[in-house]
Amino acid sequence: MAKQTKRRRDGQQWILDWISKVAGRVQNFEYDSRVHPEEVKSYRMIPKITERYARHAETIAQEAEKAGHVETAHEHYWRAADLYREAQHPIFVDDHPDKIYLHNKLLECYEKVIEHSPYP
Repeated sequence: MAKQTKRRRDGQQWILDWISKVAGRVQNFEYDSRVHPEEVKSYRMIPKITERYARHAETIAQEAEKAGHVETAHEHYWRAADLYREAQHPIFVDDHPDKIYLHNKLLECYEKVIEHSPYP
């Protein structure tokens, strides 16, 4: 009987870290555009750094909303929602507090996208 070889996936995290750093993506590596900011050097950095960018976009949207710039607010809430989506994606545990927080922020921003949408 042939000997079963054991898979060693846990020791292969460096490959995903390296590709995330170089390509700026965690999937669909063949595309040229980056999804994650240049500061991301490993897979584990994605939630923290991407959330910072999402908060910035959300703040701009809130200020635009206060100033009555509805279209600008709509665009920045959309950007913030997309960034919150990207930030929560690498957290594998569904009931992790950080994932829940980021997902809730995504939903909040998307509600604002709907509210400011030019379409009925």
